[in-house]
Amino acid sequence: MLRDDLNKLTEPVPPKKYRQHAEFDNDGGTAATGPVRRMVTDYAELLTLAGLDPTAFRIVGKVQQWTKTHHDREDTYSFFFSFERITAAEDDNALARELASQITPVTPVHVEAATGLPMVVAVSDTQIGKEGASPEGIDRLFCRALGRAAAEVENNRPRILIIADCGDPIEGITSSAPNQIATNTLSLDDQLRLWARRLTQTILTLAPFAGEIHVVSVPSNHGEIRNAAGKIGNGDYGLGVARTVEEAFILHGSTIQPVFHYPDAPHEVITYVPVEDHLIAFFHGHHAKQPERIPQWVANQAASRRSRMRDATITVNGHFHSPSYRYSRGRELVGLPCFDPGSPWFENLTGEYSNPALTTFSVNDGRVIDLRFIEP
Repeated sequence: MLRDDLNKLTEPVPPKKYRQHAEFDNDGGTAATGPVRRMVTDYAELLTLAGLDPTAFRIVGKVQQWTKTHHDREDTYSFFFSFERITAAEDDNALARELASQITPVTPVHVEAATGLPMVVAVSDTQIGKEGASPEGIDRLFCRALGRAAAEVENNRPRILIIADCGDPIEGITSSAPNQIATNTLSLDDQLRLWARRLTQTILTLAPFAGEIHVVSVPSNHGEIRNAAGKIGNGDYGLGVARTVEEAFILHGSTIQPVFHYPDAPHEVITYVPVEDHLIAFFHGHHAKQPERIPQWVANQAASRRSRMRDATITVNGHFHSPSYRYSRGRELVGLPCFDPGSPWFENLTGEYSNPALTTFSVNDGRVIDLRFIEP
């Protein structure tokens, strides 16, 4: 049409940087799409517009945009970006292998090879942002423990893997006292960001060695959304981060698609996960007040007509910062150690302390076998 021909004749010329090109170096280069009459956000389309194969290259870093505004027709855009070549060895498990390679030499296995007993890898009370060891220091310890847990999962190749967060993933800024923020090393937004990264790393590191992947989240006292007056509604930061990570896996379209589990209702504090013909109950534990009260608290839950605890053969809890194992009323009760920077006030008060550790065990016919507390 005449109008289209006129538009082409008056097409604005972008600055040199934004004219269509692709310049290469050893590992990639820079490129630009040249002028287009619409906003483009799909990276594959940006690569194609620049004359690059989106199956052979990927965009890295921030995409820069040039815009020319017209008053009588659509704006004109051009997009500039850096790119790198995709090597044949790369796939969705690259991040997991990179993390694992820094800790222990492991090689991902295919999902179809995962036929071992169901397995649980659990962490509790990481309390990211808590005063004590530096965030970088405690993160290094966590990666070491995660690498050892990955070796256990690789060795067992479970057909079902449950990755459980049993609460207090962040320290919070109002979870224990109005002036708690004065003793934190990280702001609340950084605490949430680092926990989201750590949970994602854990899933990506362990998933290549297992069949079905299940992720558990529970509400906890440090996860409660509070102000100086106390708890606000039923919100929980730990549950919120887990839902964000769940949505990220869905939106990314990764070959790893974990099933996430939460309490059945807003007022519930227990997350139940069926494992073949049996049921495992996960909870934080703060409602029991004392570790020795856990068996009675579990029994009370099981007595309720509304609770699924009556069908659980294994329970897993955190909160008390010490590893434990009990057998009570036909159930096995596993207590998790912490993975925080330390609690000098608690040790000074009670004399008790615990080294940071992850917890792993396998499940055979609804029973715990090979229970391990993995320290870094």
